[in-house]
Parts: sequence; C-alpha cells; structure tokens
Amino acid sequence: MIQQIILGLVLNIIVAIIAHSRKSLTLYGSLTAIMIGLIIFVGAGSFSWLLLTIFFISSSIITHIKKSYKSKLSSEYKKSRRDYIQVIANGAVPAIFSIIYFYTNSQAALLTVIATIAANCSDTWASELGVLSKGKNISILTLKPIPRGESGGVSLWGTIAAAMGSALIALLYSINLLINSKLAVQTIVIYFIAITIIGLIGSFIDSVLGLTLQARYRDNDNKMTEERKSKKGSNVRISGWQYMTNNMVNLTTSILTSLISYSIFTVIFK
Repeated sequence: MIQQIILGLVLNIIVAIIAHSRKSLTLYGSLTAIMIGLIIFVGAGSFSWLLLTIFFISSSIITHIKKSYKSKLSSEYKKSRRDYIQVIANGAVPAIFSIIYFYTNSQAALLTVIATIAANCSDTWASELGVLSKGKNISILTLKPIPRGESGGVSLWGTIAAAMGSALIALLYSINLLINSKLAVQTIVIYFIAITIIGLIGSFIDSVLGLTLQARYRDNDNKMTEERKSKKGSNVRISGWQYMTNNMVNLTTSILTSLISYSIFTVIFK
C-alpha cells in the first residue's frame, strides 16, 4: 500500500509539473489535480488513473485547436489554464467513487469511475470540437437554431465528437479487460457499449443544464456572456441561476451521470 501511494504521488506530481509548465493548469489547479489523481490511483487502480490522465491530456490538446476563433464565440474559450475549481468539477465524483470501490470492492463503483471519466471526456470533446462545426447548431430542447458557442447548443459534428470522446475511454478500458481479465468477450462488449452510452448521456445532460439552468449575462456591449463580471463592470443576468456557473454545470453533470451509471451497473451485477 505504501509503495502504491508513493508511486501514485510521484506520477501525479510529474504530470502536474508538466501540465503547469505547459500552462494547462494553474498552481492551485496542479495541487488539486495531484490530490484527486492520487485518490483515483490508490482507490480505483493505476489504469483508472491512466484513463483520467488520457482524458486530461487529450482535452488540453483539443482546447488549443483554433483557440483564437473559439475565444471570439464565447468567453469560456478564453481560459487556457484549468484552475482548482475546474479540476474539482471534473475529478471530484470519480475520486469519490474510487474511495467507494476501495472500501467495498464494488464493480459497479469501479465502472462508475470509468463511465464518469468517459462522460467528462465526451462533454469536453463535444464543447471544444463541436463549436468548430460549419453545420447547423441547434438547441438540444427546442431544436431551433442557436448561436455557435452558446451553452445548450448541439451539432452533428459535436455529437460525433462526444461519441468519440466517450468511446475512447470505453475502448481503452475494454482492451485492458480483454488483456488482463478472464471476463467473456460478450461481457466486455456490454461494458464498452454501456460506458460509451453513459458517457454520451452525460454530454447531453450537460447541454440541457447549460441551456436551462446556467446563468447567462449581457455585458455593456450588449453581447451574451456566461461571465458575471467583465472589464467594464458587472454584467446583467438575463436567465438562469446565478450560482449555476459552467463549473457548477460540469459538477452537477458528473453527479447525475455517476448516479445513472451506478444504478445501471448495480442492476447488472445483481
């Protein structure tokens, strides 16, 4: 156990230092990532941690794709470094279920860790790549056209990106099971499909919450923004709950997705 903790701490510190040096994480974001990463490494195992790291690295890469263009569409895309709040929003729930798995050895809890990571990857890929779609961007609820970059909008390319992000995590986990477990291939295929679908559902939940509950403001230049304040002063809230920020939406999505996942896998393992 001590050796595992030391190894997990060393690996997380290395990843955090690299991320901080490449301006992907703030200082406090790096420290928070070390703690959450260590919990997942020890609680859910090294491969679960590896999947979390793959999600973070892939998300950091696609965040910089056409960043200047995306920044013009929404203030959310202007941020390059993830702070501790963003790290908690994406990593707290997988960490909690890692602890549950550590103490209960519940396979439903372990698969929920993986499915929640898949949902986070799905949502990030959809947000960062979907906004680059040249096709129609529509409201997830009304199906009416919605400005590109605005929360709650979905597009064909964004949906494909969401499915790809979720499927990546599910596929890597399935390959690991195929190599290192004695599970039947049919069972592994079921896990792959379930994790991919749950991850995609998580992305859709995020869009619904972003459209219905996330706070939206209008700045002094009469432009829509998700920021409460701008350089010219406080913005005027025109819809949503003032405390439902983008980070709060991400955290709520993780919580709801994890509950769905845990319920599904609990039934499977009955």
